[in-house]
Amino acid sequence: MSTELHPLVSIIVPAHNSEAFIESSLESALAQTYPNIEVIVVNDGSTDRTSLILERYSDRIQVLDQTNQGAGVARNTGIRQARGKYIAFLDADDLWVESKLELQVQYLQQNPDIHAVYNQWLELYPNETGAYILPELQQPDADEEIRINKDLSGWLYNKLLMDCILHTSSVLVSRSIVETVGNFDPVFRKGQDYDYWLRLSRKTQIAKLDYVLSFYRINKTSITNRPADINYNAKVLGKAIDRFGLTGPDGVTTSKKVIRKRLAKSWYYFALQQYSVGNYPVALKGFMSSISKGVISLKCCAYIPLSLFRSLFS
Repeated sequence: MSTELHPLVSIIVPAHNSEAFIESSLESALAQTYPNIEVIVVNDGSTDRTSLILERYSDRIQVLDQTNQGAGVARNTGIRQARGKYIAFLDADDLWVESKLELQVQYLQQNPDIHAVYNQWLELYPNETGAYILPELQQPDADEEIRINKDLSGWLYNKLLMDCILHTSSVLVSRSIVETVGNFDPVFRKGQDYDYWLRLSRKTQIAKLDYVLSFYRINKTSITNRPADINYNAKVLGKAIDRFGLTGPDGVTTSKKVIRKRLAKSWYYFALQQYSVGNYPVALKGFMSSISKGVISLKCCAYIPLSLFRSLFS
């Protein structure tokens, strides 16, 4: 096998109490048509059967054990151990299409000025039996030029200020760019991936392949689906704006008015989520933070007295 034609891809899989999903996720990684991979699973303090499942793959994967420190720290641990020219991220409850890495590596090799690529993905919901059924997908022909979504490719910093348009399990990056971006920030228990993509978007153009190549299984027990009482989305945005400002590497500038609306929306939906789970004092602070951005929402204003009342009398 020519390493020039097929450079090593390191697949980093953080896993915490992932017994229900890790096996099928690993199978989707090991089934890649791309021939030169290493799979590094960082067992992030699992207390369920995750470790036992990983033992069954001991001849095909590398397992690194650590105390529970979160997915961002687990990815950092995996990156330090990785030997590949390219690094791919696969969360333990997600799945890949077999051709994902092959198409992504091919695109990066054909476009050496671009150091990161991602793809379309689909959310999967369990059916009545709890199973996740994969849809039939049309894949590109072998001689077809790889399509990209031009609207969501290029210098993406300003688009990322408006929304986290990258999904972690869809991303492949060159090792060289990872070394310039640095680590996932352990300060963010949630949102560390969003922070990373913002920093990545300052270093390189990012291309989105116009194919569904990964699946995000909706899992109600996942940390990403449990509301935190900290608005990490707003914290990540604030950190990026303080560090980089509102102008992207391509000279595009996002207006302060647009950013205020973005932050107001972030605080509103954060507060709404807190309200829905009965965390009324935090919800009240969130709704107040939303209107403090100077963007007045009637719905937001209506929730303020409701949150105050429930905070006092619940």
